[in-house]
Amino acid sequence: MEDDPLFRRIRQHAELRLSFNASQSDKDRLEQIKEFMRLEKEMLFRYHQKGDSGLRLTRARAVIMDVLIQNLFAYGMDVASESIDRVKPMCILATGGYGRGELSPHSDIDLMFLYHRKSMGKSLELLKETMTREILYPLWDTGMKVGHASREFKEAISEAQKDIRNKNSMMDARFVCGDRKLAKKFISGFLKFCRSNQPGKYLKELLGDQEARRKEKGGTVFLQAPDVKNGCGGLRDYQGILWMTKAKFERDGMSELIARKYLSEEEAKSFQEAYSFLLRVRNELHFRSKRPVDVLHLEKQPEVAQGLGYPEEDIFRRVESFMGDYYSKARTINQLSSILEQRLVNDRAGSTSSLSFSSVLRSYRSSPVEKMDGFELREDQLSASDPSVFDEDPERMIRLFRHAQR
Repeated sequence: MEDDPLFRRIRQHAELRLSFNASQSDKDRLEQIKEFMRLEKEMLFRYHQKGDSGLRLTRARAVIMDVLIQNLFAYGMDVASESIDRVKPMCILATGGYGRGELSPHSDIDLMFLYHRKSMGKSLELLKETMTREILYPLWDTGMKVGHASREFKEAISEAQKDIRNKNSMMDARFVCGDRKLAKKFISGFLKFCRSNQPGKYLKELLGDQEARRKEKGGTVFLQAPDVKNGCGGLRDYQGILWMTKAKFERDGMSELIARKYLSEEEAKSFQEAYSFLLRVRNELHFRSKRPVDVLHLEKQPEVAQGLGYPEEDIFRRVESFMGDYYSKARTINQLSSILEQRLVNDRAGSTSSLSFSSVLRSYRSSPVEKMDGFELREDQLSASDPSVFDEDPERMIRLFRHAQR
């Protein structure tokens, strides 16, 4: 991850507060971990309250987990070397959201313990037992929800073939600690596998999965209680574009789409800002609920709006202002991801001949408009015809929700 001052601060804290050795009892080591996590979580909350971006905060939590797991791994390898004559190369990879380097306050931690294919027999079993005892047990004992898998390369590929969600999770694989060469070999090999094994098939399968998810979650951005993660215009829409980009070009991020003229710099900035806003909303939900919550329920909206700094004293106006921003950002993600999905699935790699976003959006703006009760309906997208629409009639908010769910 990039060299951010906040990330450097976290690493310095780890050097001071995480020092594992054989003279400690398991209980003392666990208390050290709990205290480190408590202090770092409090620090993250302060940064969140000051208005830090959603993306920066989620990356900071991923760094916290990195330094903790790195220290546990180093101690675990010391323990393993006492009972195993020759410890074969192994590494720990972060997958899923943790692999992307994005963890909200109560997001799950997904790990893959990757072992060398020549590691076999009793030594391998002893090594696995040690890693479970010295890494997974302490994480579980602090109350974290940690998913894990122990694989060698061929096993990981086989698992990815079974399920699109597994493949997506491995698409985000990132080295955390251990043998860097083994990790690099797996990550590059996995991407080559995805490209050599009918990349177009994966893209179409992913597109089908994305469309099914949106349909299951209501099929519209404008829900009374939107799902920030899985709903239309939610985080998964943006993440799906990252997976498609990596599978198609073996490179990650918006910069690749800009370079290949799938996006302008301005469009990419709007896309990323909308994504970071939704992450910030999700972070606030997690902090307030003290558990993983992704649905923005009606009763939570006033306090979430307040926590995010919306100043209106009147609850209805505060919610109106906040949800107006939410729907605007979600619609940006929904529109851009829908266009990008079709281009990535249907275009040939390197093609820049498709319509630009500006022309697509001009076409959208010229579509037939149906006006009703202070709103405009254009291609299933609802927007206010005037900024004062709720000032004139506050009950329109309720009628808007009812119409959006038809």
